[in-house]
Amino acid sequence: MENKYARKLSPDNRFILFYQFEDNPLEPGRWLTYYVKEAKTNIFKKDKTKILADSIYWKPDNVLVIIPYRKMIKTELEVDEKENDNQILIPIR
Repeated sequence: MENKYARKLSPDNRFILFYQFEDNPLEPGRWLTYYVKEAKTNIFKKDKTKILADSIYWKPDNVLVIIPYRKMIKTELEVDEKENDNQILIPIR
């Protein structure tokens, strides 16, 4: 299973994020499937999860950040977006 997933080590090299993106035939967004294992013991720290998302990355304190997919609709009354809005934060311990 792990060979079809991309890998990213956590900043302190304690955990491995396995993830893959798949096209969603019904929407322009992509499905993100991911899970996290402890690097030394191979124990699951975050079970396999699937979500519509644009990106996933590590923050320095072993927190996963997922940017969920959202449709961007441009209007004349567009409101400025805050940088941290619409982030999913998942601490890994």
